[in-house]
Amino acid sequence: SISAAGRKSASSAIVVPRLRVQVASALTGAVLIPEASAESNWTVRRFKLSVARALRTEAAEQHMLLDGRLLGDSELISCILSTSSGENTVHALTFLRSPPTDGARSAAAAAAASALQPRVEVASVDGLTSSVRWRVDARILKRTDKQLTSPTFELNLGPGLERIPFKFSIFASGSGSFVKSEGRGYMQLKCLQDLPKAVGDYSITAWVCPRVGEAAAGAEGAAESACTQEHCFARSAAVRLAIREELDFAAAVDRRSRTFEVAIDIAHH
Repeated sequence: SISAAGRKSASSAIVVPRLRVQVASALTGAVLIPEASAESNWTVRRFKLSVARALRTEAAEQHMLLDGRLLGDSELISCILSTSSGENTVHALTFLRSPPTDGARSAAAAAAASALQPRVEVASVDGLTSSVRWRVDARILKRTDKQLTSPTFELNLGPGLERIPFKFSIFASGSGSFVKSEGRGYMQLKCLQDLPKAVGDYSITAWVCPRVGEAAAGAEGAAESACTQEHCFARSAAVRLAIREELDFAAAVDRRSRTFEVAIDIAHH
């Protein structure tokens, strides 16, 4: 949050608004600096210099964003932040350790944007099984959202049903939010197309794992949470993936990428 105070210059008697700025991680949403002071006539680089020690990151290695936009070093604080609003937030993207060249700026912006995008990968394991991996940004677990739904993806359910649309969803436990449930909840897989009544059951193996690429039912940390169940999407479009009564998504977060992966293998008989 930001609010404006004032500082009077002794020589010119001009009041320079002073802002209180909260700095948060652009990847995790965690607050890194609860309150930092900035004068409205500062540039972004001057602000970076002032918070370098608190962030433990040199100014040249910092990449500041506001509402997803990468800020230039020469931009004025007064042009970026409102001196009257108390709700603006400057996000600090500090994990890149390179000078802010044009290439690094583009990489920082791309990293920040891609971290927010849910990713679904679908692969055919064999002629009968499809493998789905949904990489989830762990910041959702610190928010007041009650559910998160993946982009639509297509599965091959057999002859004549080669491109059937589906979506994944994760829900917070109970009737609360992810932050209230401390990152616990459950998973759901939903078919978005009516299927012929003759369609039979499908075998679905589901699990949650920390690292991208670790998604295998026998992988370390995944075997304990894996479950296999039968379901007919012709009878019911959605199925709750009952790994257990409650899943601890927060415990599956990979600390380096700040993501976790929801995974299923689905096979038709």
